Amino acid sequence: MIEHFTEGIVLESVPKGELDRLVTIYTKDLGKVTATTKSARKITSKVSGHLMPGNFVKLRIVENKSVQAMDALSEKPKCDMRELLKFLNFLDAVIPHGEIDINFWNLVKRIIAEGRFEPKIYKYVLGILGFGEGEGFCDNCRKNEIAHFSLNDIMFLCSGCVERFHLRPDEAVEI
Repeated sequence: MIEHFTEGIVLESVPKGELDRLVTIYTKDLGKVTATTKSARKITSKVSGHLMPGNFVKLRIVENKSVQAMDALSEKPKCDMRELLKFLNFLDAVIPHGEIDINFWNLVKRIIAEGRFEPKIYKYVLGILGFGEGEGFCDNCRKNEIAHFSLNDIMFLCSGCVERFHLRPDEAVEI
C-alpha cells in the first residue's frame, strides 16, 4: 500500500454504486488521477463536501488494488463558478492521466486564482499540451478561420462547423 499526500483541484465527481464516488483530481505530485472515495455519498462522510468540482484540496491518496482518496481538506476558489466548471471540464478532456508537470500545475493554479477564462487562455493551454493549431485550418471544412476546439473529437473547428454540428458549450471551447 502506497500513500501520497498532495494538493490538487477536483475536476469531476460522479456517483459510483450506491454509496461511493469516482473523483477525478488534477494533482501537483501525481498529475491527473481518478480515485474512488468509499462511502462518500453517506450523510456522515467526512470527505463528501470537500471533493466537489472546483475545490482546491489537500488530500491523502492510497494506492492498493485500486486508487482511493481517503482524507481531504478543501478551499473554494473565488471566481465565477460557471466559468470555472467549464474550464475544469476542458482540463479533464485534454489532460492525460498520470502526466506530472509542476509548471503546468502552477499555471492552472494561477489561471483559476486570477479567474482568467477568456478564449486566449484556452488556446494557450492547448498549445502547452501539444494541441497546436497545425496548419491553422478548420479540421472539418479546411477554412482558415479556427474559432473553437471540440473536446469530444479533439479537433479545431470554425464557427460554421460548430453550428453545423450543433455542439453544446460543454462540447467545444472558443479559442
